[in-house]
Amino acid sequence: MTKEKLTKRAVEALQPRSDAYIVWDTDLSGFGLKVAPTGRKTYFLSYRNRTTRTERRPSIGKHGHITTEQARAMAKDWLYEVTKGQDPSLKRQEDRNAPTMRDLCERFLREHCKFHTKRGTTYNYQRLIDRFVLPELGARKVHDIRREDVQKLHNSLSATPYQANRLLALLSVLMTKAEEWHYMEGHINPTLRIEKNKEKQSQQRLSDQQLENLGSLLRNQTAMASEHPSVRHAIKLLLLTGFRKSEALTLKWDYVDFDGKCVRFPDSKTGPKQLPLNPSTLAHLSGLKANSRSEYVFPGKKMGRPLVNLQQPWKRICRRLGFKKVRIHDLRHTFASKLADLGYSIPMIAALLGHKNLTTTARYTHLSTAPISEATSRVGTNIANLIDPNHEPDRSNIETIQIHISH
Repeated sequence: MTKEKLTKRAVEALQPRSDAYIVWDTDLSGFGLKVAPTGRKTYFLSYRNRTTRTERRPSIGKHGHITTEQARAMAKDWLYEVTKGQDPSLKRQEDRNAPTMRDLCERFLREHCKFHTKRGTTYNYQRLIDRFVLPELGARKVHDIRREDVQKLHNSLSATPYQANRLLALLSVLMTKAEEWHYMEGHINPTLRIEKNKEKQSQQRLSDQQLENLGSLLRNQTAMASEHPSVRHAIKLLLLTGFRKSEALTLKWDYVDFDGKCVRFPDSKTGPKQLPLNPSTLAHLSGLKANSRSEYVFPGKKMGRPLVNLQQPWKRICRRLGFKKVRIHDLRHTFASKLADLGYSIPMIAALLGHKNLTTTARYTHLSTAPISEATSRVGTNIANLIDPNHEPDRSNIETIQIHISH
């Protein structure tokens, strides 16, 4: 057994042999250096853990990557941990095997999103994970993520405050699940107390003139010939009902109750719900139903599938009409604004839009369906008059609808 005080000069003077050999330090018990036949020299510490008394010899580092004194200092720290009943070698192994952010994201999508989030929410989570989380943090250990890492990533998207805030919200959910799954034992959630960016409200409503221009274009079959037929029908429904885009595109005929003059969504962003349909909408749907061979109200290009791309057609329509920064979601905002113009209260508007807010819901749960139906009828007629002056809403009673369907 070779022993000598390990110093920089002594270590560099050691020569390789045909077999590996060890030199033990004379000053610090358990601190040693292994010299390989290739000449590689590796510092290590030998100790026994206090529970199983098993000998451990974790590597501290290679000479040249760390100095002799740095290796000695680390060996002293490890020996101090051993006196407290800890096992530095086991801790290093656990750290090596600790889950990364990539592991966390994969489990989050597989075990949480698959069963607990809406399809659209999962899609948005996946997009943020692929674009921002994995490229910046994917290889990092979950327990190594610090508040400054999250803050830096959040700040990097300051030019798009809405997206930055959605990313922060996702990271908050991820880290909450990491705590639940014991990925962050003894660590503080790094998303706490990070301020969100201020978001500019970009919602706007279409003016009466814009509604008239839009209606004129939708009725012009020559102008709309390049678009899928479902596009203009879907846009008209959005205008007449204030539905969310996802609600319109996934609408099935099974959901539409012509007799009850309502639509029953088995699932939506806010869960199952029932919304009344105004006469103008019922007339519009009855005409579509008479010629439909699909289970979807707005079938797409693929057989048996709904229309999926309304965003690009809407952009083309806006360019033709000269609409600046008008989002398709602004059709919903226009519907709500029209209700407000007609004097309806916020609770009534919330009821027609299908908002799920406990405070608001508590204020209008006592209302009967009659005034809600009357409200959607008035606003539907108002918008229908603007987008199609020749329509005849008075004919859209249930008898007319039944005649359409029978044909």
